[in-house]
Amino acid sequence: MSDYLILICELAAAFAGFTAIVSALDSGSDTPRRYLIAYRLRQMLELSLLTIAGGVLPYLLGQLGVGGEGVWRVAAGIMAASGLLVLRMQASRGLREEMRRVPDYSLKMALLLLFLGLATVLSFALSVVAVIGPQPGYVLGVTILLAVAGLQFLRTCTTILRLPDDQS
Repeated sequence: MSDYLILICELAAAFAGFTAIVSALDSGSDTPRRYLIAYRLRQMLELSLLTIAGGVLPYLLGQLGVGGEGVWRVAAGIMAASGLLVLRMQASRGLREEMRRVPDYSLKMALLLLFLGLATVLSFALSVVAVIGPQPGYVLGVTILLAVAGLQFLRTCTTILRLPDDQS
């Protein structure tokens, strides 16, 4: 299982790194587009960092002496609380009225990402209360979180790489 979590950490770090590189390629876009790029980049970086934290948290808790299923339950509790906090921040930024006026902003995509984020938090929460197995529920939560980061990575890259005069 640790190899799988390490792979998830590597993929999340790759999303963050590649997006940073692609954002450096963006030069001179108009102000509303720059705002959208900054918004999406921030969302993606928060999700990637949360995913990386989710990948290493069970190992760190194990090093602190938490053992057995307790590692997964404690990690799931921490990730559920952290995920809820990040989701709340992202929703408050992404669902504001001024965001809806930004060209290329998609409320449907924002709601989809929010829904997937809630599925992540739910998976972690169900692991804590042992409705589903602590380890499988935790791994499912981190995997969904990686998928959300990946979707946000794609959205960020398409926004950055779109030519300013594209109307598609």
